[in-house]
Amino acid sequence: MDSNGLADPYVKLHLLPGASKSNKLRTKTLRNTRNPTWNETLVYHGLTDDDMQRKTLRFQSHTLLSSTAAVVIYFLICDPGAQNQS
Repeated sequence: MDSNGLADPYVKLHLLPGASKSNKLRTKTLRNTRNPTWNETLVYHGLTDDDMQRKTLRFQSHTLLSSTAAVVIYFLICDPGAQNQS
């Protein structure tokens, strides 16, 4: 946070366990705000059903957000192969 009380927040998502770069996603940094709104889609590719059962999603907010900040994360699980089935 800078001297005027504003921050440059961003969010990191880590798919655990796993240390590879493909398990880490990050939002854009929003400049000079304490009430950020991200309208972004972050996508993990190549997850199997087994991965979905074993993995945990860790959410990290970087910089202090206001005490009234709300975080909403939507999850959409897609099976691209299902589109081609009749």
